Amino acid sequence: MRKVVVRLVPFLMAMYFVNYLDRTNLGIAKASISEDLQLSTTMFGFAAGIFFIGYVLVEVPSNLALHRFGARRWLARIAVSWGIIVVAIGFAPNAATLLVLRFLLGVAEAGLFPGVIFYLSRWFPTAYRARVVAMFMLAIPIAAAVGTPLAAWLIHVGDDLFEAGWQFMMICCGIPAVVLGVACWFYLTDRPADAHWLSDEERRWLTEVLAAEESQVNERFDFPLRRALGSIPYSCAAVGMYLWSRHADRTAEHVWHVGIPMLVGGLTIPVALYLDGPVLVMIAVTVVAVGVFGAIPSFWALPSRFLTGVAAAGAIALINSIGNLGGFAAPYVTGALVDLTGSERAGMWTVGAVMVLSAAVVVALRATPARDRRSQGSLGPNRPVSLGSEDTREGNHADRNHD
Repeated sequence: MRKVVVRLVPFLMAMYFVNYLDRTNLGIAKASISEDLQLSTTMFGFAAGIFFIGYVLVEVPSNLALHRFGARRWLARIAVSWGIIVVAIGFAPNAATLLVLRFLLGVAEAGLFPGVIFYLSRWFPTAYRARVVAMFMLAIPIAAAVGTPLAAWLIHVGDDLFEAGWQFMMICCGIPAVVLGVACWFYLTDRPADAHWLSDEERRWLTEVLAAEESQVNERFDFPLRRALGSIPYSCAAVGMYLWSRHADRTAEHVWHVGIPMLVGGLTIPVALYLDGPVLVMIAVTVVAVGVFGAIPSFWALPSRFLTGVAAAGAIALINSIGNLGGFAAPYVTGALVDLTGSERAGMWTVGAVMVLSAAVVVALRATPARDRRSQGSLGPNRPVSLGSEDTREGNHADRNHD
């Protein structure tokens, strides 16, 4: 599998790195954009959040289109279109144009993340997926640790080249997406059977293993020091996310590997709000970052264990769409709270509470009854099957040993 990892994961990481930076660079330029376009904190939050309205509306159709047209074509379309829109944001003359372009950016980007998750499930057997997703998602903490100061530097440089530095930053962030989109068309391969860069034996083995797993699934379910210090939590999160996901794969258990870091992160957020001293605050923020990012790979390893084909493509996109509704609400509500109270503590308390609730919901899945024909025949129709049960773990270990 090393050859497949080296071929696919770095390129997909590069796409997600640029995607994450293009999605969040508005916040990096908040002060200058708000001043130039005369945005209140509430309006800026609305501009940040309206992205997710377009994202949610198109997420499921986009991922179904990926399944229909192939990842190579559709991911290329996504990258080129979002890159063009980010460049256009750099020329936004007023708040209304910014709102329209942010909405269109959500429409353009919709389907990238669930599309990549689905694409990886077509290339990697179950035993490898959580760690591969973790490697792919390292792009997030890397983008936060490296991309944030990079974007800030581009704004600084752009102040000497453009009327406003944030315009230069947007243009510089959008162009790489277009380039990656064009490269995606020629570089990615839709399925193992078409991988000319694998030997005949490697193609045959990988195709047979994935086909066998899909058959089993169908039986079950149809620069400044301040910026340098700011990178510490994300760097720790990158290491923690990878190690935690490896442990999840080795133990073949993903539910608690989602619940535990979410719970720890959620409980640490309100604690961090009342700590004194930069060292203690840095430790708390690092714990939160490790908790948030540590849960994500195992969370996205769950759907593909029970769904396949069109069902998996649609379900992954639907899950991500529902989750992204919070992406609209969070910046808008937080901005309104800042305008009303002058403090961000209320918003952070809310974030912590949502994380704790999310941990409880995921752990509750261990008791979810499985609609499994084979289980109904051999175990009885009313027996609940845990996502982290011994039967599931033994089956996964057996699959891994066979692979």
